[in-house]
Formats: sequence, C-alpha cells, structure tokens
Amino acid sequence: MSTSPPEVGGGDEHQTQLGHPAITRKAGILRRLLTRTWFPRVTTRVASRTGITRARKAMLVLLLAAIVLAIGVLGTAALQAHTNRAQLDHELTHARIDLSIPDRLLRPIISQEQRVTGGAGGLFSNYWEAATTYRLLYTQLLSIERTVQQTVQQQAQADLQACQVFQASIDLLRQYGDAADAASFQQQHDEDVTQLAAARQLSDYLRLAQTITTQNEAIALPLLKAKAGYDFTILRRLVDYAQTQTVINPADHKAYPIAPEYADPVVGIGDAANKLRAARTFEQYQSADFEITSLTMGLRAQLEDRTDPTPHNQPHQTDLQVMQYYNVTAGRVAIISLAEQTARFYENGKLVYWTYVTTGRPEHPSVPGYHVALLRVSPTLFVSQAPRGSPEWYAPTPIHYAIEYNTGFTRSGGTYFLHDAWWRSQFGPYSNLPHYDPVAFNGGSLGCVNVPLATMRWIYPWILLGTPIILY
Repeated sequence: MSTSPPEVGGGDEHQTQLGHPAITRKAGILRRLLTRTWFPRVTTRVASRTGITRARKAMLVLLLAAIVLAIGVLGTAALQAHTNRAQLDHELTHARIDLSIPDRLLRPIISQEQRVTGGAGGLFSNYWEAATTYRLLYTQLLSIERTVQQTVQQQAQADLQACQVFQASIDLLRQYGDAADAASFQQQHDEDVTQLAAARQLSDYLRLAQTITTQNEAIALPLLKAKAGYDFTILRRLVDYAQTQTVINPADHKAYPIAPEYADPVVGIGDAANKLRAARTFEQYQSADFEITSLTMGLRAQLEDRTDPTPHNQPHQTDLQVMQYYNVTAGRVAIISLAEQTARFYENGKLVYWTYVTTGRPEHPSVPGYHVALLRVSPTLFVSQAPRGSPEWYAPTPIHYAIEYNTGFTRSGGTYFLHDAWWRSQFGPYSNLPHYDPVAFNGGSLGCVNVPLATMRWIYPWILLGTPIILY
C-alpha cells in the first residue's frame, strides 16, 4: 500500500472552482497543512496496520469531506465579499462623479469600507461579515442617492418657482412704467431659464438658486419705487377728480370742492408727494407708498359715503370697509366721516355710539387717515402757537376733555386733538364750512375734531390710549 497521501480534489480543479486568487491561496495553505499533519499520520498507520477497520476508513472519508467543505465555504464567502465590495466601489464612483453627491455625505460610508477592508486577510478572516457589511453600506449609499435625487428635484422646482416670481416682478416693473430696469432684469431672467434647462446636478441648481435670490433682492427697491410712483399717479387723478366735485353750502349758498383734506398741500396729497420725493431706501419708499395708498382708499370711501343715504346714527358700509382695510375690526375704533361731519364709535364691529362733530375748515383741514390715541388730558388749556393778529390765533382756551391723535405737521403747532368745543352751537353737516355762529368761530376748526361737551363726557373714558381714530 502506498504511503503517499491521497489528493483532495486536485489543485487545478480547486482553483477553477473558487475563481479568485485570494481563495486559491486559502486552499493552498489548507492543502499544505493537511499534507504535513493529517495525511502522514494516516498513511503511517495504514502501512503498519494492514487490518484497519472499515469504521476507521469511514471516519477518514468524513474528515476529508469536512475539509473539502470548509475550503468551499471559505472560498464562497471570500468571493461574495469581493463581489459586494466591487459593487459598492462602483456605486461610490457613480455617486461622486455622475450625481455630484458631496464628499461630506459619502465620507462615513468610505471610512466604514476602509475599516472592513483593512481587517480582511489571513486564514481566519470573517469574509461573511465583510460581505454583509459591504452589502449594508451599498444599501445605505442607495438611500443617500435617492435622498439627493429627491433634493435635486425639489431644488429644481424651487428654482422654477423663483424664476416665475422674478418674471412676475419684471412684469409689474414694466406695468409701473420702468421700462429700462425691466429690460435689464428681463435679460437676467432669460439667462436663468437657459441655465435651469441645462442644470443636471444639485450643485447646478443650488448655484442658480443663489443667483435668482440675488436678482429678486436687487429688483425689490426699483419695483417698490416704481409702484409708489404709479400709485401716486392714481391718487393724483382721484384728487383732481374730487376737486371738480362741489357741495353747496346752505349758509352762504356757495359751491365748495369736496374732500379738501385730500387736496391739501400739507396734510393731504402734498405730504405724500414730499415723502415720495425724499425717499431713498426701501423702508422710506414703503412708508410713502403706504400713505399714498391709504389716502387713495380713504378718498374713494369718502366719495362713496357722500352718496350713501344711510342715516348718520346707523353703521355705514364705508366705515366697515375702512376698518377692514386697516385690519381693526376687533376692539374699539373711532370713525370720523369728513363728508358727514359725524363720528361713529364701534366695538368689535358693532356701532355703540355716535355724535355730530366739526372738523377743519377747507383752508385748514383735518388730517385724513389712520391715527391712534396718543395722549389723554382732562382738563387742559389750549394756547395758540400762531402770532396774535394771525387768522389762526385764538385766545387761551380751557378744554374739559382732550385726546391727542396726531403730531408731526407744522401748521398750527402740528398737534391735533379730538376735544370738546363748548363754545360751539352748531355741529354736523356743513359745520366745517363758513357759517354764522353767535358764540364761536364762523366756520370749521383749525384741524382738530370738535365734539359737543355732553357727548365728549361719554367719549373720553371710552377711548383708551392706542385706540384707532380714523378720519376719511
């Protein structure tokens, strides 16, 4: 009987089966180990003991089968690890090159792969664990790619919407009459659209988004400036129209233009024009445009109110419209109708009180618009700021109840009050026009809102600091 160890599967056949150099090396190591340890002992025993039992032969066969199986399993695990790693590396290249995924998102996966690869090698390496880890990292990478692709789609949609907003601003700029700036911004917009169509990667969309954001910020000031000028033109036309409309004063049977407050060079359109000319910053144009649009709304409400047959002591639709415009439908609000020379007081949109009043005379009108109660004094003494002998001078006058609602205008000291006028005998319609009053001025006030003393006793505790006082 030969003492040479039997061959296990044949070297060439085994290498072909595993199909990978690393696997072939593992098989060679095991084959040499087996040759130097198990097989010499077995063959020696066979040579010296010719009576070996069949049971021992069976055990030898089982042992050889187990060794072959171990070699096969080890080779399969190593092959799977190699395959999974190659798949992961290919996907990493795709993510980095084709999808332009930032390295900061890929770095955790790359680091984990390097740790696993660094631990591979040697007879007892856990290839199954490596294969599983590579597969898990591949799955995580696919998840990152899906997330990035969704982000790309979202950013593309956001860029498209930003372009649409930019185009809408350009259209408004053109509508407001600024054709030169509109043409310049239109060229920028068209270039944005071209870049958006050519964008493929997230970095392309993000770079374009930054560009469009800068452009939208750049157009904001010229757009607001153009809008303010456009709105002022509308106000100018409305004031000119109102100046053509007159009312007959029953006291002297003369015709007086309606809405003198809005045509006034100090408290009306003149003040809005001055603010518009002085504006330089976004906030200044915003303030000027707010006054312009507020005057436009108020004048339209007054024109409508002049044709409203609703009794003075009932809620007027124009009152509610004005409160809605200024968003003060909740809480307490004082409304003064310049056309009716009437004040109405609302709480949570419900009329709770009313009274006739007298506002400023045509050459010295009350300030239209939105105001709030700034100061409450009772009693007080009014002292004229005009020189003695001036048509605006009046003797020091004691006042029982006074609520300041406006400052800032230079005419008559620039302070306007809602206060009792105990010296007047006539309030209500036409009382701001020239008329005979035996104990008072023969006309309207110097801009304050005059109220009968009896009703002012009710009004004074009702109007708190901050309460809106709106004249239209």
